[in-house]
Amino acid sequence: MTKTIDVPFEFKGSVFSLPVFQLHTDNLQLVEQELTRRLGESQQFFLHAPLVIDLSTLCLQDGADDANEPELDFIRLMLVLRGAALMPVGVIHASKTMEAGAVAARLAVLHPMAQHGKNEKKETEHRAPPAKRVATKVVTHTVRAGQQVYAQGGDLVVMAAVNAGAEVAADGDVHVYGALRGRALAGARGDTGACIFSHSFAGEMLVIAGFYRAFEAASPDAQGAAMQAWLENEQLLLAPIDCFS
Repeated sequence: MTKTIDVPFEFKGSVFSLPVFQLHTDNLQLVEQELTRRLGESQQFFLHAPLVIDLSTLCLQDGADDANEPELDFIRLMLVLRGAALMPVGVIHASKTMEAGAVAARLAVLHPMAQHGKNEKKETEHRAPPAKRVATKVVTHTVRAGQQVYAQGGDLVVMAAVNAGAEVAADGDVHVYGALRGRALAGARGDTGACIFSHSFAGEMLVIAGFYRAFEAASPDAQGAAMQAWLENEQLLLAPIDCFS
């Protein structure tokens, strides 16, 4: 029997941090080969993961003549990504021509809140000031597998462990003073200056402003060590925290 209700559905706002797949070539055979090589044994971390395709490297921006843009086969690209168990949901930094191709392939066209990289506008004096952060959220209990903790508008401090299969996220920085064995996401709304700090690192995945780095296992140098992660030139870097060494 079909349940009858007055309002069949509603739209709600929410925040999700999605992996960004920055495409550097329209040679999809090469892309497929590199996906197979890179994912390897770490594929379980990306299994059925939603994905945003960054086209900034391929697209000509700022009103330039897009006649010289490569003709990207979006349908073929979708097959390549889905064949690697990835779930592409949309594109960012697309030209008008690329947007049309993406829409025809039933991809969403996304407009990130924080622009960065080679297409960032240089007229910084007209930018709106960053949103004021709220008070830091402090968690004193262990974050267990399957649990998620999110600090909206500010930093997150976890005084206990983050177990494997758990996720901690913040619009600002993430600090974990116990063992970090799960996933940590900083800059969830696009703050590229956000950082992740862990007193004892053995994490599965780190994310800052949509840039991902997965770990099958922590490197020997990082295993159990105090580590910090940050973005530099759109690369997520990981290094020891000297004050704990």
